Amino acid sequence: MKTRLAIFVLATLIIAGCNTTKDTTSGNKFTSATIIDTTWELTKLDGTKVDQSTTTGKKIHFSLNSAVNRVNGHAGCNTFYGNYTLEKGNRIRFAKLVSTRMACLDAAIDESNLLEVFQLADNYTINGDTLMLNIGRRTPLAVFRKVK
Repeated sequence: MKTRLAIFVLATLIIAGCNTTKDTTSGNKFTSATIIDTTWELTKLDGTKVDQSTTTGKKIHFSLNSAVNRVNGHAGCNTFYGNYTLEKGNRIRFAKLVSTRMACLDAAIDESNLLEVFQLADNYTINGDTLMLNIGRRTPLAVFRKVK
């Protein structure tokens, strides 16, 4: 009986330990909850500061819906959505991204550049209220700030 209880406790601890990842920037443990179910507003794209004064009145942003593993957002004029997966080590993948196709001559950014970020990004970094989508160990593809 004691052996079964010990095995049960050990299995529970192992399973519970699998639900956290390590933040490489600060060494603190956190769960993927730090990135999901939050709205992230674009501040920089390819190292260039983004002017968020768009004519549509909506800021360029995205969010990850954990209930259905879906990403959705606004690219300045058009909306987009698709699927995402999160893995250990701050790994992220976006798939099946689609967007509306309205012509927007006065958009704040070239929306195709933003959508390309989601296709290329394979990891993310969080530092406080700042999220960076990255490819490999290069300079961030895009930088976002948490909307409060």
